[in-house]
Amino acid sequence: MNSLEFIKMYVDEWPSDTFTKVKLLCNGCAYFFDTVVGGVDVDLSEHFAPDYYDGKMWTREDFESFGDGDDSSIEWEDASVCYADGDQWFESGHESLVNESGDSYEYDSIVDLGFDDFQLNEPRIGDYLEASELDTEQKYNDSVEVFGLFGFDRRGNYQQYKESIDTWADFLVLGNDKRVSASREDGRNRFLTYKQLMAIGKLKKMLNKGEDTLSVHFIGLDKAIHSCDFDKIVFHSDKILEFSPNPTDGEKVSTKASKAYNLLKSMDIYYDEDLKLWYKKEFL
Repeated sequence: MNSLEFIKMYVDEWPSDTFTKVKLLCNGCAYFFDTVVGGVDVDLSEHFAPDYYDGKMWTREDFESFGDGDDSSIEWEDASVCYADGDQWFESGHESLVNESGDSYEYDSIVDLGFDDFQLNEPRIGDYLEASELDTEQKYNDSVEVFGLFGFDRRGNYQQYKESIDTWADFLVLGNDKRVSASREDGRNRFLTYKQLMAIGKLKKMLNKGEDTLSVHFIGLDKAIHSCDFDKIVFHSDKILEFSPNPTDGEKVSTKASKAYNLLKSMDIYYDEDLKLWYKKEFL
């Protein structure tokens, strides 16, 4: 679940025509704003979890066009785990991801390299697993754990699931109520495999680990952006973020650094190489 999906679960209408953007802050508030007129917080902290914080900024058009399905423009292929570097990547069975051309990335590499087009193939309502994919209690528990990373709750324990499969059900389905449950019919969306789901979960945990670090690191950033007068310097990079904004070719970029830089760019904040300061793009 990305931050926009989380916001849309609890906010039905755009609060004011004067606001042009929204972002989820790491304190659980949805901040609707315009860089000129300011903004307003909508407190969602009661429902907030660190997994929902992704640092992304969304436009009003994003908010109003977001539907119940996947808002991605990617046409996901069967068994696809993620999209990055202009390609879809699949579980290889050898602790790596491969594309259709046979190229490969290790899991941590595809995360650490911080591709601008990276997108995880997140499970969504209507997706399902066939019962034959979950022939042990461990596989069932593994699957519902991964679904839980995306905001889905299990309806019952393994014994209840097995009794259902043995008597009348054939699938494990992600229902409209955001519950994972046994079903006689498939979810009429996408068929997932157990190995595909485990690969998605592995990447999600890596991303969450990076975001947990960033959620603390960006508390100061959120406050700076929230209260900043945008015709002035936003903040000193050496006091807020300690990384090279323009790494040389071949230099390994940490997950933290890459996410930080991409977050700043998403807010139209760019680095001035001469002054060594970050500025709002329109004032460069």
